[in-house]
Amino acid sequence: MNPLTGALKYLGSGLFNTILALAFFVIAAHYTTPAFVGKVAIIQLLEVITSLALVLLPQQLVTRDIAEEVGVGRPDNELVGTVLALSLMTTPAFLMLLFFPEYVWLAIPYLILYLYSTYQGTVMSGRGKFTEANIGYVIFSTSRWGLSLIAVVYHSIFMFILIWTLGTFARVIYQQATMGTSSFSFSREKFTDTFRVGLPLYLSNVSNLFASQGDRISTAFLLGSYSLGIYQLMVLIAGVPNTIVNSLTGALLPAATYYKSKGQDLLRMSSMVFRLMLMLSVISAIISIAIAPPVVVNFFSQYVPGIPSLELLLFALLIATPFGALVNFIVIVKKGFRPLLVLSVLDALLVIVTSIILIPRIGIFGAAISQATVQGVYAAYIITLAQREGAFKMGTVELLSIFSIITLVIIPISWIASLIAYLVLIKVLRILRKDDLTVIDYFLPKRFKFIIKILRPLAN
Repeated sequence: MNPLTGALKYLGSGLFNTILALAFFVIAAHYTTPAFVGKVAIIQLLEVITSLALVLLPQQLVTRDIAEEVGVGRPDNELVGTVLALSLMTTPAFLMLLFFPEYVWLAIPYLILYLYSTYQGTVMSGRGKFTEANIGYVIFSTSRWGLSLIAVVYHSIFMFILIWTLGTFARVIYQQATMGTSSFSFSREKFTDTFRVGLPLYLSNVSNLFASQGDRISTAFLLGSYSLGIYQLMVLIAGVPNTIVNSLTGALLPAATYYKSKGQDLLRMSSMVFRLMLMLSVISAIISIAIAPPVVVNFFSQYVPGIPSLELLLFALLIATPFGALVNFIVIVKKGFRPLLVLSVLDALLVIVTSIILIPRIGIFGAAISQATVQGVYAAYIITLAQREGAFKMGTVELLSIFSIITLVIIPISWIASLIAYLVLIKVLRILRKDDLTVIDYFLPKRFKFIIKILRPLAN
């Protein structure tokens, strides 16, 4: 259960997915219209709804419990069997899609497979099978963004859905064969106990649908599929660096749970993760805000009106990422999830209200402002909650880490100056410690030891 090896594997699959997705949208922008991209966005929205509303046992809770049972040497078959069986028991919910346009209800088989593969990935992550989980993700990405280019060339949304369905089926087959001992034995008692504990977290995840997608839902309703297509592409581009940075936390919850069960200090783990993630997020924000607009101008000329929204989204999504990583530690301490439910409801209401107010006045930039506002509230709430729950301690070095974000104001003048200023602050403010490097060096595979050489000049 090596957290850094797992993180690097998730990073690798995340980069692979990102490269394919960028290639897909470059070609899609050439061969199709924003309206086609808007239909793709609707299918992706259905994915999000599936992974949040129909996953009745929250992934965070299942991952934590499986990792804990692995850590103390208890069998996890009862929980795994319940989780896998549950994914099949909830599939009748997809029948409601029969009342929507043809391309939507044709996606039902894909969404069923997507739901099951989501549960599979949760089980594999909890068991520390990071290699197998990421190979499954690579299979999924290859069909999702690679093979689906055939459908783009033929302008066929139906062929597009067929390719996604077949690719997800291949992923399910592979993951089922490699995930280890499993069954479909549903335990009502196990389900009831887990669902009761995780109900606030489940409701929080459902509410997060509106918090994370409310700006896009409002854009589609108020401005139509053309504007949604432009905004969706800006969101996807803004999500590229965020996805890459966030992929490093893919193994965080199971690994941190595992080592906590072995007696390791949770506060030390959360502090180091927060500071390292913040460093990566700020550096990524500086570089991304510098290079993303020229990318849009040169490769997506129809989408140039979305550049202001893109710049704001890049900043908001990346800076919120390290705060989101702290949610894993809140889950680990097992002190209840009701505060997370309060946050998700607050964010959902905030994004809907601000979108309704701003989008009719300033278009898709209003949607970006709405999402940025939600991300700011989210970050402030999470760091406060993490301290209150005993999952994180705000010391001097953590406070200075947050203060260092101020260097981003230099970006409009010179992104290179902003980057240099931030690196200097890391050194001067002693944000990165030598004992952090010791921990990183312990877990880091030999072929990645060069990372220590890069970080050492910044450490104190």
